[in-house]
Amino acid sequence: TGEFGFDAGTMSHETTYYISAVVGNDDGGTPDLTDPCLSVAPGTPVTFYEYPLAEAGGDNTICGLIYTLAAVPSITNSQGTWAVVDSPAASIVDFSNPNDESAIVTVDIAGSYTFSWTEANTAAPCQTEDQVIIVFEEPATIEDLTTECSADFTTYTVTFDIVGGDPANTTIIDL
Repeated sequence: TGEFGFDAGTMSHETTYYISAVVGNDDGGTPDLTDPCLSVAPGTPVTFYEYPLAEAGGDNTICGLIYTLAAVPSITNSQGTWAVVDSPAASIVDFSNPNDESAIVTVDIAGSYTFSWTEANTAAPCQTEDQVIIVFEEPATIEDLTTECSADFTTYTVTFDIVGGDPANTTIIDL
């Protein structure tokens, strides 16, 4: 029996190596390669594939319903895929390209969404997944805007309703 593994200093991923059992007289812990009874088994092909480590990016809270995702590919020969793990009931999610690490995701309902990024080595059945939580907050909008100027032109009144958004995080500037 024997053990062998990948040595990053001398080996390359996606390269086929041939591993053989070698039997012969002991020559200090290894078979004597000059032994007339030396026996070398036919090589068995072994290929080491790079294992991806999916990185979906950081969690975020945004104002609006459109977000650019930010996965980071970990290996050269990989393909990733975005998917929805959790979302508000009856919501609709659209990815500009589910295989693009920087896909733009559009949702139709504000709330918390969990997306998964699965990265797979295209040369082997090796894949990992990471998740990211994006909270889409409803943007505030102004409705029923009215303006009134006094008869003597000394005061100007503006009234409006703020609809949506988070009242605790809404600021009105420069009125």
